[in-house]
Amino acid sequence: MRSLALLLSFSVGFLSLSQEIAWVRIVGFAYQGKPQAFSFVLVVFLAGIASGAYVGKKLCERFDNIIGIAAWSLVFAGLVDFSLLTLLPMIFKMDPTLLRLALLSFSILITAAAKAILFPVVHHMGSALNDRLGRSVSTVYFANILGSTTGPLLTGLVLLEWLSAANTMRLIAACTLGLAAVTLLNIKTVHAMVTRVSFVVMAAVTALALIGIDKSNTALIYSMAEAAPGTIKHLVENRHGVIHVVAGKDNIDTVFGGNVYDGHTTTDLHSNVNGMNRTYLLHALMPAPKRVLVIGLATGAWLKVLTMNPKIEHFDVVEINPGYAEITKNYAELKSILDDPRVEIHYTDGRHWLRTTDHRYDLIVMNTTWYWRAYSTNLLSQDFFRIVKERLNPGGIFAFNTTWSGDAFITAVDGFKYAYLYGNFAYASDHDFRGEIAHAPERLLALTDNNKPVFNANSKADMDAIDALMQRKFETIDEKIASSPVRPEIITDQNMLTEFKHGLKFGRQFITVYVDSSKQPEK
Repeated sequence: MRSLALLLSFSVGFLSLSQEIAWVRIVGFAYQGKPQAFSFVLVVFLAGIASGAYVGKKLCERFDNIIGIAAWSLVFAGLVDFSLLTLLPMIFKMDPTLLRLALLSFSILITAAAKAILFPVVHHMGSALNDRLGRSVSTVYFANILGSTTGPLLTGLVLLEWLSAANTMRLIAACTLGLAAVTLLNIKTVHAMVTRVSFVVMAAVTALALIGIDKSNTALIYSMAEAAPGTIKHLVENRHGVIHVVAGKDNIDTVFGGNVYDGHTTTDLHSNVNGMNRTYLLHALMPAPKRVLVIGLATGAWLKVLTMNPKIEHFDVVEINPGYAEITKNYAELKSILDDPRVEIHYTDGRHWLRTTDHRYDLIVMNTTWYWRAYSTNLLSQDFFRIVKERLNPGGIFAFNTTWSGDAFITAVDGFKYAYLYGNFAYASDHDFRGEIAHAPERLLALTDNNKPVFNANSKADMDAIDALMQRKFETIDEKIASSPVRPEIITDQNMLTEFKHGLKFGRQFITVYVDSSKQPEK
């Protein structure tokens, strides 16, 4: 019995904490990466563990068949897990928001509670009724801690790299039923025949569940994707997150990272659907940078425009999620960046790269995610901008997406001698570069793609697009403050303004995104 207790203690800790990681992925995607997602799951999960442990204690006081309690508790936990896989897509489609949040809370709580019933049971099962009581309890507890530690590591670093969040949940449910089958075999009662039949049923259900595991399972993602569910063209799930692409007109699709708008698969300046004027502007402001750092690959559209300047010798591209490169390969207009000998892609964190590299850059471009999402402070704080400044060559420019955050802009103003807004992009440097925009026509006409000019001086459409780029004015910090409903504040690693004080509320969903790319507001 003691060996079974240790097995159950380790396994339940492993499966329970693995499921918590899967819940964080699911809730984080559903609520678009808001920082409160993790704390929400943690609070509800801990409440479930406490509730389950209380129920387990009462069951041990009432019944003598401890192994039976463990076995049927595991059967209950496994069936709950499987049931929720069917119910979750329906829950995420529900309105109003409070009802959806309440049902989601109950789902997390019941899955945690069902497994936590085993916690007092296995301690009762594995405890020696003699002077070695303390040691036996500690051993069972240690087994649980070991499982609770290795579970999140294996799930977060391995399972979610190969399985979708839904199939990870399915695998956990199957393993729970498999563990129930093993426990049922250890019951020694007059109802042995019922036990054996139950074991066969559990084993069959477990086998069927394992057969059904398929990384391409998308029902859960479809139910949570706010951008026109049912029109997903490409989907990548890995341990870094979820990327999906919604089909649009004229092969101009919309890309979402973590269920939030990331950009379009086009570099066209004429329609400016993707806000590409902000990228082409860099060629006017800085005609001949030698080494360029791009933080955030996404669709590759921004990098594609930058590579149109033949004078640039090398690009370091830092992207945390390798899945974006898989998306880029599907678009002929963009995939050439992956074969450009000047481009070197590093799959790591942008801040980590800048802190550890010895390179200095003439131009640093950062088009990352929305200011209100988890960990955005790492790339928008005063502390980060100091690191950026150290890596810029004299005369270099740092350009980044504020995603309309006044806090991000004023933080750039605090860190650089000159900083201005162009749309929602901030451009910062040690010199006033605004006069360079007068050279836009000649410098943009010098751009090439596959050795062919990108713009034609004899094309009215091309010259009108360049002229429109020049007509948009830079905005100063005073103008930004005057137009802001609240006064912007400087972001630091400690205050995390963009994520909490000025971020979105957890229950609130971000702007509705249109499938028609022509209606999409620029990021």
